Amino acid sequence: MPHKKLYRGSTALTLDEMVSFESALHHPQYSPASRTATQLLARAGVVMWQADIERRAFTYIGPLAESLFGFPLSRWSERGFWERRLHSEDRSRVLGQTENKSNGKLGYEMEYRLVAANGQPVWLHDTVLIARKGSGAHVLNGIMLDLTGQKEIERQLRELSGRLISTQEAERRRIARELHDDTSQRLALMAVRLDFLQQVAPASSERWLTKVTEISDEVKGISSEIHALCDRLHPTKLEQLGLVTCMKQLCRELNEQKRCQLTVALCNAPSGLSQDISLCLYRVAQEALANALKHSGASKIHVEMTRGEDMIRLSICDNGHGFAPTSQAGYHGLGLVSMRERLRLVHGNLSLHSSSCGVRIEVTVPIS
Repeated sequence: MPHKKLYRGSTALTLDEMVSFESALHHPQYSPASRTATQLLARAGVVMWQADIERRAFTYIGPLAESLFGFPLSRWSERGFWERRLHSEDRSRVLGQTENKSNGKLGYEMEYRLVAANGQPVWLHDTVLIARKGSGAHVLNGIMLDLTGQKEIERQLRELSGRLISTQEAERRRIARELHDDTSQRLALMAVRLDFLQQVAPASSERWLTKVTEISDEVKGISSEIHALCDRLHPTKLEQLGLVTCMKQLCRELNEQKRCQLTVALCNAPSGLSQDISLCLYRVAQEALANALKHSGASKIHVEMTRGEDMIRLSICDNGHGFAPTSQAGYHGLGLVSMRERLRLVHGNLSLHSSSCGVRIEVTVPIS
């Protein structure tokens, strides 16, 4: 049998052509290669369909739909059947997109869930081609691709990512506590003993006294650095004082390094946030500022955080030389993957805008 194309430009396949196409694939005398193609389509979860947009009903649905969704094929010809099976969380979005995009020129793609006969959601990627009669859409041709397995893998990866981040934070907390309770305390005791030696040293031992003073100052410096390291590893002040205070302190500490001019604006400062959101925003700001100082060559960095009715926005802008977000050094090397993973755990989003005039990172996190 001759090979039939699934799509012909922007012209719809006829119902007979679609039925003939699938019937041919299942015909026992069809070529082994085509029977293999049939098996691959079935294993990939591909369902061909055709619908009359005016009747709001399917005029054809591939046989795989019966095993995939658990409904007899005859049910799909019922008016509004597809709409009723849309997942409640997707229905308004999908119906709105369908109505708007069906007024376009060629077609569209979208992802959504249909509820199967057993009550379980089936994730689909739907590719739709629009055939027109006059000024309005007449027939929709499409291919449904079952994404349920892929979505389950993505869910497991998100859970794994969340556990890894939680484990990382727990380990940071443990190391910070050990540094504070052990190493930092021992250095503090050493500094006290060196101060005592300075006080009891004979006045004639000026050279010896100078050495003790140098060692004492060095020990105090190490102690301060360890204290700062503990704060970076696990900002206990975040739990005690809140996100706003810690963000101001972070910016102030970076400003004291005098590597660039850093300004901060906190409008309608967020308070009463969950610990997960506070820690996420703090870590994202920490990472973004460290990247800007290390890589951008910026002389100015501006941090702005605002709280709306249902959203927190964090913006970090610099006037550096920018980078290509798709480059290895840009996208992966600057910790954007880590920031996105953290934000995903609190249902947040990150967008990045880079040019020769600098980089702007925009973060949004929903609050309820």
